[in-house]
Amino acid sequence: MSIPAFLGFLIGAAMGAVATSTTGPELRAEAVRWITEARWTIYFDRATWRFPAALSAVLNLLQIEVLLALASLWLLGLLWATFSSPTWSDQTYIRYIVGSLVGMAAAPWIWLHFSRSFDVGKTDGGVVSESGQLSRYRFVSFMLGAALLVAMLHPYLATWLTRTDKIEGFGVALSFVQPRNERGSNILQVGQQPTTSLGQTSSRLASATSRAHLVATGHSDQKPGTTRRTLKDVTASLEGFSDLSVMDRDKVYIAYFEHERSGRRGQPTLSSSVANLQQYVDSASPKIDQGPDDAFLAELADFSECISLYAENVRDFRLFLVESNVLLRSLLVDVATQWSERGVTSSVPQQILANQQGPGSTLNLKLFDPLAQQVVQALKKRSVLANADVCGNVDRLTNKVISLNGVGKTPYPAYQIAHYMAAIDSVETGVLVLRDWIFWQHKQHKADFIRYDPQQGWYAIRAMLTSSQLPYRFGNVSPTHRSLVKFQQETTDRIAALLNVPDGRSWRSLCERLSERGLHAQIGRYLAMTYADERNYLYELLRPEDFGVAPPGDNALKSTDLSPATYLEEAEAILGASGCFEGVPRFDRKLIGVYYLNAAQLRYSLRILKEGDERLAVTQKIRADLEQARQLDTERELEDSRHTGIAEARILDLLRQPDEFEPHRARLAEFRKMLDKESPKD
Repeated sequence: MSIPAFLGFLIGAAMGAVATSTTGPELRAEAVRWITEARWTIYFDRATWRFPAALSAVLNLLQIEVLLALASLWLLGLLWATFSSPTWSDQTYIRYIVGSLVGMAAAPWIWLHFSRSFDVGKTDGGVVSESGQLSRYRFVSFMLGAALLVAMLHPYLATWLTRTDKIEGFGVALSFVQPRNERGSNILQVGQQPTTSLGQTSSRLASATSRAHLVATGHSDQKPGTTRRTLKDVTASLEGFSDLSVMDRDKVYIAYFEHERSGRRGQPTLSSSVANLQQYVDSASPKIDQGPDDAFLAELADFSECISLYAENVRDFRLFLVESNVLLRSLLVDVATQWSERGVTSSVPQQILANQQGPGSTLNLKLFDPLAQQVVQALKKRSVLANADVCGNVDRLTNKVISLNGVGKTPYPAYQIAHYMAAIDSVETGVLVLRDWIFWQHKQHKADFIRYDPQQGWYAIRAMLTSSQLPYRFGNVSPTHRSLVKFQQETTDRIAALLNVPDGRSWRSLCERLSERGLHAQIGRYLAMTYADERNYLYELLRPEDFGVAPPGDNALKSTDLSPATYLEEAEAILGASGCFEGVPRFDRKLIGVYYLNAAQLRYSLRILKEGDERLAVTQKIRADLEQARQLDTERELEDSRHTGIAEARILDLLRQPDEFEPHRARLAEFRKMLDKESPKD
């Protein structure tokens, strides 16, 4: 407790105790006596001011006089608390006033505690009156005891609550998990357009079902129902690259890693006369074979497109939730069990698995006729037409039997199922489906092989990226901070292993190679952008406690063995080579502001370890980084001024997608306040 708060408490408690011990009639009687001439004569008598008489006069003061003296003393204290503070931001007077209020509230307890009138021999009325006083005494004692307990535990509560998701007791449950989390930076699928491309007001149902369809089927502007796009439709200029499906884009990235590895071995496979991305992928060695997964997702493509159009145009969450029951159960029971934890191990030959037949080895789409009928009829009534009239006939959608033998070699079926689960608000199930696939992949291969093999390595990264992004796109799940840091670190380390960028120096070397013109270098810049975005999200997550530097010597919350300086070196390398992202649609100058903000956050953890002039130097660098990050505010103001009319037109759209940089601007403002408070002299 500060000195102003303590003094305010004492004066307030004294005033409250005097007021508690006096009744209204008594105060009125004293007021009549106080204003008489005889009473004031005593004050002006010189003999009254001699020591023995003065002491006697003080002891015989009226209670109304004591209240007046205490009120005057309180006002003097308020003037002192207001004008003695060195800065208005300190707000000493507020603590003084709050302390006074607390003292007045505690006054009845103090008065009752020292009262000596609780004895026997009272009348019935007196006993009843004092029983009421004792109840008040008991109640206030409990309240002050609870306040004292909270004050004693306060230094530990901040640490405990950060590790707690829920507290339950006496039939009451307090949840500390937010119902929906917003990831600091909306990390997109590699090369994918923003969520707003799926619709200006894209609901969770529409967004999830669209992503489930777009995993294997590309469309113009990433909008189901438009012309489908494949690798051969994208030329060496990469125009329309964002229209491709997740699978096709991933084939391009895997081909990039294969070409890079062949080049390092002295076996270049890349031809300078590549006309489109299909030729780029086909020229990679070894060939990318996704076998049964390609066939499975291709057979579902028409049905998934119609479901996506239905969700976007009809927005019928309840009907989709009920009628899709058979579809979702079949995907979980028949398809997802192909890679469940209880599945096969690496000791079982893959050829035997491919030839196995049995229950669940096929998926009969005829079972989904009721859902297909609802979808087709609704789209016809809404006059929603898909390319080539995909949704015009129920038989075209469901008259198929899909083989499931060997499905699960890639993460894309799991990706599709996970997004369908997210569509019905079951994000946790989707994350578990992807987790099971990752575990299954590790059973088939050695972990070191997965990390460095282009194809299996990127499959693992795709599953991990999707797992970490699902909770933040669709809510419902809030990972703990420690698990999120560990997961993000492992994901980005895997990307770094494929890109061969273990530190800041190797990152600069990569960017020098990618400065060349041509298709191959441009694809590399796409991957560099993805790594920089994901790595910066890790920097955003890291706090001093993750390095074990705050509180000093406490390693209970430590989540990384690397020092802040190691991460900071790489962050500075990324900031110093922004040319690495040239030509990438995802790249935005505001991202550089975010990167500077993350660098400042890493320096803050490093600053705790410094003293004296070194600490001052780090503080100045932090302020320089924050100054560079101010472009987040400046560019927002310019954008708002250019789009004032559009903003007014959308003002009634409560579901309009938010600005993805808004959380970063709030973080920047909080960082400035914290630094100004901690080091005003710096």
